[in-house]
Amino acid sequence: MTHLDSESKRRIIECVAARHGVSLSHDDPILMVHTLNEILLEENAQAHRQLLNDFRSLLEQNASRFESRNSVLSYSSRQHTQSDIRLLAETIMQQIDARLNEKLTDTAAIVNKAKSASIIYLASTTILIITIIIVLLIL
Repeated sequence: MTHLDSESKRRIIECVAARHGVSLSHDDPILMVHTLNEILLEENAQAHRQLLNDFRSLLEQNASRFESRNSVLSYSSRQHTQSDIRLLAETIMQQIDARLNEKLTDTAAIVNKAKSASIIYLASTTILIITIIIVLLIL
């Protein structure tokens, strides 16, 4: 699991202050959104690695099957089988690319939702602070 070290927190706080003019403290709850994003990205990366490993295993299994068949065939047939192996490898790699692109699109959607949620949270926190200041000024 990921966590924010003090250097990461400092960098985030400086970036938010520079871009938005908002000062965050080191224990500000908005930093948990960043942590949640990191966790989601890490989980998606693990899922992508697993998917890629599954496809590699499938490719190796099919290549082994073709290679064993290849040893029995004549030389001309072997050339044909080798082209079949190449075609199969290309097809599997296209499937890997398609699945990875699908997962990356899903990850981007999750990140965008988290980003929107953090902006809403930041806006509501700002409104709350302004409301507290107004109440204190009235009293």
